Amino acid sequence: NKIYKCRIVKLADFGAFVELEPGLTALLHQSQLSWTKKNASAKKMFKLHEMIDVVIQEIDETKRRVAVSYKLTQDNPYQKMSELHPIGSVDEAEVVSKNEYALFVKFNDIPDIQCFQHINDLTFSNNAEQELDKYKKGDKIKVQVMEIQTEEQKVRVSHRATLTDPFSFFKEKEKGGTITCKVISTDNKSLTV
Repeated sequence: NKIYKCRIVKLADFGAFVELEPGLTALLHQSQLSWTKKNASAKKMFKLHEMIDVVIQEIDETKRRVAVSYKLTQDNPYQKMSELHPIGSVDEAEVVSKNEYALFVKFNDIPDIQCFQHINDLTFSNNAEQELDKYKKGDKIKVQVMEIQTEEQKVRVSHRATLTDPFSFFKEKEKGGTITCKVISTDNKSLTV
């Protein structure tokens, strides 16, 4: 759990090998390169013989292995997220991308983290797909932070949580009470009001 300077002696697809001192090398696994990039590449991040800081994570004397981490020398953006945008806070986010069931958004002050906005958390109405279609990359959206999983590196937000629930209209109403409403449409069997 201390920071040490080391030299990169080999780059591989699964990470890098670093030399802590002559004759003592350690594995810097791909999973320990970045807080936010799932498949970070040591070959793209570092150069051979480059000096970097690492934190020793594990020393296994029986297997004669040492595991180190580069990301632990950096600030954890998920901790920062908890401080700047705690659970329950509401703020404006920017749409980064979308797929058929979600938007991915980011906050300007923590651009490395993409927050997950599920289609069902966009609106109270039953037209979630139509609501999703309204958004494109670069659009702004007001969201509430619902969940921050630091270890799993996940943040879930909800636009719907910032809206007034239409059913709150019935909060002060009683079953059997009389209300006045406007007819929107009719068919052979019913009225929609």
